[in-house]
Amino acid sequence: MFEKLHNRVFGFKGSLLGFDAYDEFRFTVAEENPSFGYLESVEDPNTGFIVTSPFRFFPAYEFAIDEKDKAELEIKEPEEVLVLSIINVKNPFLESTVNLMAPLIINVTNHQGRQIILTSPYAYGTKERLFKPAPKESGEDAC
Repeated sequence: MFEKLHNRVFGFKGSLLGFDAYDEFRFTVAEENPSFGYLESVEDPNTGFIVTSPFRFFPAYEFAIDEKDKAELEIKEPEEVLVLSIINVKNPFLESTVNLMAPLIINVTNHQGRQIILTSPYAYGTKERLFKPAPKESGEDAC
């Protein structure tokens, strides 16, 4: 899914919440699973995030990008847009959460991105379980 973006650098102009000192992030595909990627700061290799496409895990996820953000990112066509969400990794990994209220919007044509904050009421929050818990088997609680 992300292979054509592997090793590309995207400029975020300090828009990542809490990481405004960092502008450029290199994207690499996770070798372990190509549904995930890494965004690593070019300025500080110790700063980075595990990301994924939110649509891979939440097919009904949707929102509108406002005109100001489209203009700032010079988005002209929907095909130019890549949406990523930052994962909060837990141990075990199956309990990890994803932030669906602050997606990363990237123009893959000009390599510019920004994190936006969704303000309208949405069905999703900042700590959505990436993997749904398995249903308990019948009788499991009876022991």
